[in-house]
Amino acid sequence: MTAAPAPAQQRLRQTLILLAAIGLVGALAPWIPWASWAALALYLLGSLGLLAWRALRCREAEALFLQGPGLRASLLWGGGLGAVLLVAGLFGLPAMRAAMADGDGGLPLEAVKQLLFGRGLVVLLPPLVLAEEGLWRGLLLSALLELGLAPLWAVCLSTLGFGLNHLAVAPLALSERGALALMALPLGLIAALLTQRTRNLWGAVLLHGLLIGAMLGSLR
Repeated sequence: MTAAPAPAQQRLRQTLILLAAIGLVGALAPWIPWASWAALALYLLGSLGLLAWRALRCREAEALFLQGPGLRASLLWGGGLGAVLLVAGLFGLPAMRAAMADGDGGLPLEAVKQLLFGRGLVVLLPPLVLAEEGLWRGLLLSALLELGLAPLWAVCLSTLGFGLNHLAVAPLALSERGALALMALPLGLIAALLTQRTRNLWGAVLLHGLLIGAMLGSLR
């Protein structure tokens, strides 16, 4: 790896500290019932707070892929793919339901739908999507790339972390968190590749939001 500018080193260190804190809080869930909720709150507020700090206070908006010339391409690719998935989910295509089914043929996202709509937490989806993309693609992926890590490795590492993190932050049963972690990997990979190629985050945000709509729509 080549020598990196100080901002990228700081960004990576701060991001890893935040991720470690989220993981430690989430690991307490077997003994402290509200730990998963605390981890989710830290995930949401910590990610948005760090993203805003680096973008505004440190003037790294373009480095974080929040702005730049790739916006149009990012939105076209993310929106186009997301729209296809949304239509498939809303029309309940068998392939969409089969892709989400667990080993017993059940749908683990039923618990997610009940959690979001039953407790009125659906309003948290937009900021949560931005927090996730901002953390894994805006903060972590950008830092790894600036540090000189090969794009393939940067994409794979950020995607793996994105998937595994669902084990810590989802206030669900462990089996359901595991299913979410596996389902998050394809999204993470596509979002990371899209962000890395366009150098813009907003297509991944759009894709992420539309994919959630597609998955929930297929559960009707």
